[in-house]
This record gives sequence, structure tokens and C-alpha cells, in this order.
Amino acid sequence: MMENSTESPITLLQCLILLSYNLTGDGALAKSLAICKDTGSQAVGSPALSIVTILFGLVIIVPNMLIVFGIVKGHVLHKPMYYFIGNMAVVDTLAGAVCISLPLLLRSDGAQSPIQALYTTLFFTLYLSLLGIALLSIDRYVSIHYGLFYGTTITGRHAAAAVIITWLGSALLCYSVMLGWNCQNLGIRAERCVGQLDDSCSE
Repeated sequence: MMENSTESPITLLQCLILLSYNLTGDGALAKSLAICKDTGSQAVGSPALSIVTILFGLVIIVPNMLIVFGIVKGHVLHKPMYYFIGNMAVVDTLAGAVCISLPLLLRSDGAQSPIQALYTTLFFTLYLSLLGIALLSIDRYVSIHYGLFYGTTITGRHAAAAVIITWLGSALLCYSVMLGWNCQNLGIRAERCVGQLDDSCSE
């Protein structure tokens, strides 16, 4: 049990993970927010950090939206490689929207469910970014080493199917715990589940 938060502070990364963690049942998010505030973590967001985060979100959104717009309008860019690039731009735009929304929602004392959903969405975009880079890398590898096969076989439909699969898989991985697929609702023994980050975050 954490008696004095100043004796065992948690890091910014730990706080972000704790705020996105949703396997501990009712009231978990409220307790996580309290832990971050008590330790003085910047993850909850001071006014200055909130402004910086919002501006950072805008800097992410604007250029990526321009990339998406250019790919949609430029018919010469309707090729698998550019679809993967457009997918990464959409993912980054979603991450920018989360950056803008989180400080506003936290400072407005919003309901726990929307805040939790936003933190989950943040990790959702991280998974999508990693998978997007992997898809683009595989696409470039095949196009270079198997040029004839790539040029005659791989189409935009294949690229779209790969993107859809990554989105569905990442959504299942990230959002399933919010829909009841978690240790508490499935009745899994406590020793088989990760309860907290460490002793400093436990009850």
C-alpha cells in the first residue's frame, strides 16, 4: 500500500502506462490519476504542458492531413506504396487528435470512460504505427527483390486488405479489455494476471 507518494514516485512513462491500464476494475482510473497527481507527474498535465501538447497535436495533424489529401487527389499516387504511406499519415493524424483531446478532457474533469478510451487509443496508434512501418518495409523489400512479381501481382486492393487487417488486429488487441475481455470479468486467478506496475502503484 502506498502510504507516501513522495517516497516512491513513479516516472512519466510508468504514469502513462498506468493511466492506460484498464484491467484492475472499477475506480482504477481515478486511483491512477490520483497517483500521478500525488507524485507530481507531468502525465496528468500542467497548464503549460497542456498547451504544448495541443500545439504538438496540431503540428502532427496538419502535415499528415496534407499527405492524405495529396494521395487521395493525386491519381498517379494510387499505388500500394502510397497507400501504406497514407495509412501511416492517418494513424499519425489520429495520434495528433489524441494529443489535443487528452489535456482538454483532463482539465475539464471529464468522465473516466472517455479519458480511459483516449489513453487506449494512444496505445492503439502506437501499435498501428509499428505495423504501418512493417508493412511499408515489406512492400519496399518485395518491390526491389521481386520486381516482376510485385509489378504484375500486387495491387491497391492487396495494400488495402493488409491495412484493414492491421487495424482490426490492433483494435482487438487494444480495445478488447474495455469490452470485458480482461482478468476481472473472465474470472482468471489473480496470480496469473498483472495487477500493477510495481509496489509503488499498488493499493
